[in-house]
Amino acid sequence: MGDVVEYALPEGGGKTVGLVEDISAEHLSILPLVRREGVGEECYVDETQPYAVVSSSDVRFINTYPSQRVAWSTASPHHNPHGEESEDVYLIEDELSPDCSIPTKLISDT
Repeated sequence: MGDVVEYALPEGGGKTVGLVEDISAEHLSILPLVRREGVGEECYVDETQPYAVVSSSDVRFINTYPSQRVAWSTASPHHNPHGEESEDVYLIEDELSPDCSIPTKLISDT
């Protein structure tokens, strides 16, 4: 758990990347990762999307550099100015497959 994988989207929709959250028998539960518009190359867990359940034989583990950044907070008018809260981010170090894309979302949508 905690590994980042490249996996196929359902119904031939190409591939994307996600964070493995659970392993059961021959399947992985994966949380999709996204990039935030205007923030850079870091990938964040997309908490607005459901888990993807994928066969462990249909994923490719990729090397990442895990880190943390000060969490963006829309609940506060000051947006977490003292950095009390952080969130995990992942910098992808491997080259992704040609048909793999990472969605980009507005920072307020993640």
